[in-house]
Order: sequence, then structure tokens, then C-alpha cells
Amino acid sequence: MRSLHKYGMMVAAAALMAASGSVAQAADVDLQSLQSQINQLQQQLKDLQAKQAAQPAVAPLEGAAKVPAAPGAGFLQYGSSAGGFVIPGTKTALKVGGNIKFDMAYDIEAGIGGAGVDAYATRTAALTGGSGFALPGTPAARQTGRFSSNAGYSRLNFETRTPSEWGEIKMYAEIDFSGSNGGNEYNSNSHAVRLRHAYGSIGPWTFGQTWSLWSDRATLPNSVENNGPIGPESGVRQALVSYRWDIDPAQKNQLSVSIENPFNDFLGADQEPLNGAAVNNATNFNHKYPDLLARFAHNEAWGRTFVTGMVRDISINTAGNPLGAVGSRYTGAANDSTIGWGVTTGAKVYTGFGNPKNAVYARLEAGQGIGRYMNFNNQNQGPSAVVDPSGHLKSIYAGSYEVSYQHFWTSDNKWQSNVIWGEQRMWQKNSLLTPTAQQGLPVKFQEIELNLLWSPNSYVMMGPAYIRANTRVVAPFDLSKVVGATQTTSGTTAVDNRFQFSTNIGF
Repeated sequence: MRSLHKYGMMVAAAALMAASGSVAQAADVDLQSLQSQINQLQQQLKDLQAKQAAQPAVAPLEGAAKVPAAPGAGFLQYGSSAGGFVIPGTKTALKVGGNIKFDMAYDIEAGIGGAGVDAYATRTAALTGGSGFALPGTPAARQTGRFSSNAGYSRLNFETRTPSEWGEIKMYAEIDFSGSNGGNEYNSNSHAVRLRHAYGSIGPWTFGQTWSLWSDRATLPNSVENNGPIGPESGVRQALVSYRWDIDPAQKNQLSVSIENPFNDFLGADQEPLNGAAVNNATNFNHKYPDLLARFAHNEAWGRTFVTGMVRDISINTAGNPLGAVGSRYTGAANDSTIGWGVTTGAKVYTGFGNPKNAVYARLEAGQGIGRYMNFNNQNQGPSAVVDPSGHLKSIYAGSYEVSYQHFWTSDNKWQSNVIWGEQRMWQKNSLLTPTAQQGLPVKFQEIELNLLWSPNSYVMMGPAYIRANTRVVAPFDLSKVVGATQTTSGTTAVDNRFQFSTNIGF
């Protein structure tokens, strides 16, 4: 019985071993089959990829929309911060911009007369309430306090950029509404449209009307004045052709030259009535040659510096009117010319002092016959030359400087203040004009501005400013026969204190 049980155990063990071997053998067969199927699928995928690569590209359907090529570096993008968009079907990007500029001002002395907030006439001297500061003793000085407001310096501009094999092609046009008034303050307060810029550029070339090369916009302080603060900045915009050479690829060093529209600004025969006519006209001079300018600029992480030179021709020729000119400054015919020249330089230097954008600005200019390139209202106040009593044209020495500091109060750069001081001077006027012509003729100007500006975003800037300015004249007015005068001779220095609030909302 025991042997039978032992034999049964042996048979069962043998059967179990046989079964185990069969299972293992079956598992090996399944793994081999699965690996074979994977290899077949991989080969089929490779064959399919090779077949697709060998086939020619399928042409797009007729009329199907084409995906425009990506514009080059520096080109305006869809939805970019530059605010431009690509015109469908073209490579040209269009940007429309502008701003609403609104100013309110109160002048304590009210010496600006008819100038108002749109033109702070620090550069004129008023006798009886005209546009300009009032000298002590004049009837105009009896007026005190004036409020004015204006939105005429609002602007609208258009810009396009197109890549080309000659470099980027750019077009820019801008207008404002500070031209001659089309209405009055009684009801309409209309303002005429005025062209500011209209130019095109192809690579380094610029053609059209824009800022003179004399005006370096990158080194200007942030002022609320519409005409800019007293100092070297002229704000001259005129027709020109210019070329800019980037000396190095990083554009750290740049050399620019320009040929610009001339204008003969002199005091004398062109400012006097002609015989038989109420006012003079342009027959008293010819613009013989263009103004020539050249500028070198250097840019670094710490800021920018530049130097600009200018040479120009100033001419008088009264042959267009056989009767010549008759007036207090000059009588007779004149045909003369002189050379004007000037140099201006400046810098913007980041100082840090708690904010990397804090900066010091400095400008300086000097020359002979540079009147219209200085910040004057017109040629009566800052002429480049004078027709002396003998009929000869004499250029005038002039110079100016300006220093300012820009400070950002917060790390987000939403609050800033600017302190700006400037002065302009001219020499030789008193030696070249008759005593009568010297009366009330401005010769020195000084101004200081302190402002606080708030910019909640890149589209808005607003804030108050305090401005104090004075004008000194060559000789006082003779008031002995002037009705309303408080003394027989006027003072030689006029002063005004202004409080101004400016708002600039752009898009």
C-alpha cells in the first residue's frame, strides 16, 4: 500500500513537470510572435515615411489664402507694442497715432498779452498790451493776472514701414491744430491745421520736412512748454535731404549730413515798410544757397552725446523794389551777403540715484548768424543779422545753454519731476542799430521750469508746472508821450510767473 502511494506521488510529480515545461514553451512562442509583429510595424512605418518624402509637394488650390511671410527684424508686428498692423496682402505695416494736448495756465503778471498759453512769449517785450512781457512803467504792465487754455497742439500722425532690398522704406506725416486761428474765443475756438512732418526715408536717406539736424531730440528735457524751454533747442522743422552713416553695427557712433531749406532772417530793410507800401515783402532778399549741417553722435548705455556744425548764407537784395526801403533802421537800397556759422553740442547722462532712468541733460550752442536756429518766436526777437545804417549786412554773435535734471520718484516710473534752466544771449545789436530801433529790442532771456508729471501708463501724462522767466532789452522805451505810462522811461527787464497744468492723452 505504501509502495502504491509512493508510485502515485512520482507519477504526479512527473506530470507537473511536464505541464510546467509546456507553459514555459508556450510563453516563449508568444513573446517571439509579439516581437515579430512589432518589427513588422516599424518597417511599415519607415516605408510609409520614405514614400511620403519621395512624393512632390501638393500645389495649393487656386484662390486659397496664402500665409504671409514673417516681417524682418524691427518691422511692426500684429498687436505689437508699437501699435502697428500689417496691411493685408502687402508687406507694409501701418501705424496711426496722435495725442490730445490740453494746457491751462495762469500768469500772475499777465505780461504775455495776446500770446496765451499756446505761446509763452518770453522772447518779446510788450509796450501797450501786445504779445510779450511788459516792461515796468509801460501801460501793459498795469494788467495783472490772466487765465488761458488751449488744445491746439493736439496731433495726428501716420507712419508706414516696408522692407525692401534697399533697406526699410518709411513714410511719416504729422499735423497739429496750432496754425492760424479759424475762429475766436467768443464761440468756436477753431484752430487751423498745420503741417509738422511730411517725409520719407529709404535706408539711411531721408527726404521731406522734419526736424532740422540742428535739433537733437534725444537730449531734450521733458518740458510742458509747447514751444520748448529757453535754451539751444530751436524746434526748427524744414524741408531737407539727409544721410545717416552708422559707423559701427551697434549704432554707437553715427555721422549725419543734411542739405536744408534756407531763410534770410535779419533785422533791417526786410522789417521796414517800403515806399508806397504798408509792409515789406520777400523782394528784399533771395535765398541763394541751402543751409549745410553735419552731426556726430555717440550712444552708450550711460547715455548719449553729440556735436553739430552748421554753415549758411544770409543775403539782402532790395533790387526787386526800385524804391528801396525806408524806415527807422535803414533807408535806401542794399545788396549784401554774409556767412553764418554755428556749433551746438549736448549730452544726456543717466545718473542712477535710486532709479536707472534718472538723468542729467546739458546743451550748449554758439555762433555768428544762428538766430533762427535758436529758440526765438520770430526774427524780430532773435535775428541772425542786422542791416546797419550804411546798408551793410552784419551777422550777430549769439549763444545759449540749458541744463536740466529728470528724477523718477517711484520704481514703476509713473511719477517724475524735471528742473530746467536755460539762458539765451545776443551781442552787437546796440552797435548796429539806430537808438530808436534799440528800444524794447530783446537781447537776453532766462527761464526756469519745475514740473511734476504723472504717467499711469504709456498713453497718459499730466501734471502741474511752475515757470518763471524774464526778458531784458537793449534799451528802454521812451514813455514820455505814451498815454497810460506810469513813468517817463520803461525798465529794461520784464518778468512773468506762470502756473500751468498740462494733459497729454495719446494713442
